[in-house]
Amino acid sequence: MKSQVWVVALVSLSVACLWVFSGCGGIGGERLVVIRGRVVENGQPIKAGGPYGGAPRVEVTFYPIDEAGNLDNKRQTWSATVQADGTFVVDGVGKGIPAGRYKVGLRGEPPSGQYDPRAPKAAGGDIFEGRFSLQNTPFVFEFNSSQELTLEIGQAGAQTGGQTGQQSEQ
Repeated sequence: MKSQVWVVALVSLSVACLWVFSGCGGIGGERLVVIRGRVVENGQPIKAGGPYGGAPRVEVTFYPIDEAGNLDNKRQTWSATVQADGTFVVDGVGKGIPAGRYKVGLRGEPPSGQYDPRAPKAAGGDIFEGRFSLQNTPFVFEFNSSQELTLEIGQAGAQTGGQTGQQSEQ
């Protein structure tokens, strides 16, 4: 009877070790990266934080794309809420998002009580009027390591095509 208890304990311990150590490589063995950033307008952090604080609620969304720049539906989309100081962190469930190519979009809800019925219907209440939607965003990045980036949404940032944010290695 004692030998059966030892066998069960040893098997349970082995399974627990395999379970703990199997998660170390990321999602399905993919390399994970943590993205920290800030959203600025003409060099100044945007005012964000939520609909009840008098500031808009702004979401940053990372859309995985393939080599041709098309949405990669086989990979997960990630998002983060921009904080009151204009910063955000995208660190995913396993403390990172899979390395790769992403379009980075922004969407903002107006503060509570400040809905403008004259706003463009196509933007769906987005304070950025769709300028940074999946289809329109100028922000495209390749993330191979954890990075810090700045998304400039002012006139200069919005007018330049292609990759507009500033990337810096951590």
